[in-house]
Amino acid sequence: MKAVCYVLYTLVLTFCRICQLSNPPSLLLASCLDCMTAMLPYIPEEVCSRISKMQFLPGLYYYNPSLIECIRAEHINLFVLGTLVVTQERSCGTYPLLKSYLHFLHRLMKVRLGLEPKVISL
Repeated sequence: MKAVCYVLYTLVLTFCRICQLSNPPSLLLASCLDCMTAMLPYIPEEVCSRISKMQFLPGLYYYNPSLIECIRAEHINLFVLGTLVVTQERSCGTYPLLKSYLHFLHRLMKVRLGLEPKVISL
């Protein structure tokens, strides 16, 4: 288990450094996000904790929006992922980072709902 946590730690450090570039390559970030997705069945809390601290994924400015605010998409912060999708991927017409994000969310929901097969601890 320590080895998986160390790999995640190294991956997060690399991910953060890539995000600091003026024009980070979305394909490389997508690959990093895919690696984190693969770790979800093993250490879901750790993956979610680290990725939320990076402020990479889109989220809300505050956690108690009304239904009308949700419908209007008020208080949503795009953070890094949303900005890259709008500036890079939309102009290229390919969406590797967006696909990786959607796959991450899908896998996270499967893990949280218990639909993911049980994994033997390392």
